[in-house]
Amino acid sequence: MSIVPYDKPISKWTLHKNAAITMGERLCAAGTAARRMDIWLRGDSMKECSQRIEYTYCPECGSLHLRRTNLCRDRLCPLCAWRLSLQRTGEMMQVIEYLHQKRGSLSAAMLTLTIKNCPAKKLNDTLTQMLRGWDRLMKRRAIQKWVAGYARSIEMTRASNGEYHPHIHVFLLWEAGYNKDISQREWAEMWRQSMQLDYTPIVDIRSAYGKTSDASEWDKLVAASVEATKYAIKGVSLQAIPDSDLINVADALKGRRLLSYGGCIRAARQALKIAADSAEAPADVSDMSIECPKCGCTDTVALAYNWAQNTDGTTGAYLLAPWPYIV
Repeated sequence: MSIVPYDKPISKWTLHKNAAITMGERLCAAGTAARRMDIWLRGDSMKECSQRIEYTYCPECGSLHLRRTNLCRDRLCPLCAWRLSLQRTGEMMQVIEYLHQKRGSLSAAMLTLTIKNCPAKKLNDTLTQMLRGWDRLMKRRAIQKWVAGYARSIEMTRASNGEYHPHIHVFLLWEAGYNKDISQREWAEMWRQSMQLDYTPIVDIRSAYGKTSDASEWDKLVAASVEATKYAIKGVSLQAIPDSDLINVADALKGRRLLSYGGCIRAARQALKIAADSAEAPADVSDMSIECPKCGCTDTVALAYNWAQNTDGTTGAYLLAPWPYIV
């Protein structure tokens, strides 16, 4: 039998699945202590997230594709956050390719908008204030004149003093003819006025950049778009949230529009028929086709894995019999 290279994707699933179980248990405990049935239910659902996962392996080209799984879609679920980040990356690459064909060369920038840190109990109000400030910022004359499209996401980290640092990442596409007419100081002042602050916040604006000094223009566009549409909370930040703050964070993120698109990027998503709600939650995968989406081969193998607890108390994935066998 040929060897099926499943170790890498399954090891990633195992890593994020274990993290989801841990976070689910913490939410259940927090919900029980606070007598919040809604929080307990979110934790219970998170523990059951993606109990079974199936892949399609193509022996012709050696590719491995996700075939079927079920997700809890909770904002605090590490497994769903991982799936959502992959989904967003794939969608943005489609959008950039589409816009490149339609508009020719693309000029892009990365914008980061911040405000002062806040305690967990004020996180909900702070996020509301930031989203309202963002709406006011987008209505300003200079923005409407020069910004052709954007992808905006909210990210939250936890500072060493225990306060939280919500901030906004924006991938901007400029209109033709833009030549850096808006300075960083002007961005900071526009953000201050939009947020109605009594201090000047820190704002960073720079041209799209890649991970290496010799990155191509395409690599820079992809890297910048991925940076602007990543996790709301990174795995490290999730683990750092103390139990005392967990409900405040869960309430602050629930029902939020954490990622939005505008201008030509929104139009491109519509033209490509990308679902509007895919920006906020990972889609359940259910593809029963036996055809390889990469090369079209129909001699593929379905690999199904179930999550189980071993007799020694450890957890992990075990492989059900592949079908059909590769001879």
